[in-house]
Formats: sequence, C-alpha cells, structure tokens
Amino acid sequence: RLQRARTPSFSASSPAAVRRHDSLFLDSFNGLTVGQRLIGGISLGGGEAQMLSILEVTESGAETSYEGSSISELVRRGWPSEDRVDGVCRTLRQLADLSRCDFLLRPWRGGYSVRADFVRAVIEPSRVLFLGPWSATFHEFLPEFLRMLHEDDAAKEGGRR
Repeated sequence: RLQRARTPSFSASSPAAVRRHDSLFLDSFNGLTVGQRLIGGISLGGGEAQMLSILEVTESGAETSYEGSSISELVRRGWPSEDRVDGVCRTLRQLADLSRCDFLLRPWRGGYSVRADFVRAVIEPSRVLFLGPWSATFHEFLPEFLRMLHEDDAAKEGGRR
C-alpha cells in the first residue's frame, strides 16, 4: 500500500527556524542557496553549470586541451576581445547539448559550427575547437585530421621554395 510522503514544514514565525532551514540548503559557493545557484545558472543561460572538455587544434596542427571548462571560461579564453559573449555562449551551448544528435552545419563568425553524430566543433579560419565527450569514431578521425593538416602545411612550405 502506497503512503503519501509528508513535506517537512517549519514555523516561519521563528527567524531561528528559518535560518536553520536555510542552512540545510546552503552551498559553500558565496553563501548562496542551492536554489539561488540553479536560478543564477539559468539566468546565465546555464553556461556556468555546463562543464566541457575542449580540444583546440590550430592550422599548424598544434593541440591544446582544456578539461572541465565552463562555456563562459571557454569564451573568455578563446575570444578575449569579444563584446557580445551571449551569442558565442548560445552557439556553444547548442553544440554541447548532448541530447541533440541531429546534423547541424551553420555559418558562424567567418567559419562554421558543426554537430554530427561523432563530432561537435567550431571551425574558424585558423583553428578548430572540438567539444567533448569524444566517441570512438572521433578518436579514429582525429589522427587523420592532424595528418591532413601536417601534409597541407608541408605542401605550402614546399610551394614557397
């Protein structure tokens, strides 16, 4: 037989009871309650809550990995002079949404944003930012991609001589 759960209650007339109740839900982050942090994350578009693994590959094939970066950290690091960070965060959130697996190819800031079943990336003229998590197919794709960059770089060097 099912029983209804009782919602805990307290007397709101006692300031001490209210403080005691709130202390149960206080987060150690700036003294904000968990609810306040969640609402803050929503008001920021959730960019603070979503942690990403990012692999940056430059046109020369140099790789830089950023583990556990929030979307806003990535924007500050990757586009330091950007004035309109909301648009950048929105695009990155769309790419990082793991519930979406449909193909996406969208022009973006002189490059493209791409989402496919094995890769999520921002492609710019001088670099590519791959957003994790990475599948087995991506791990097969990456060495081929890097080899292609190095071959292209070698061909450019050979043509200059």
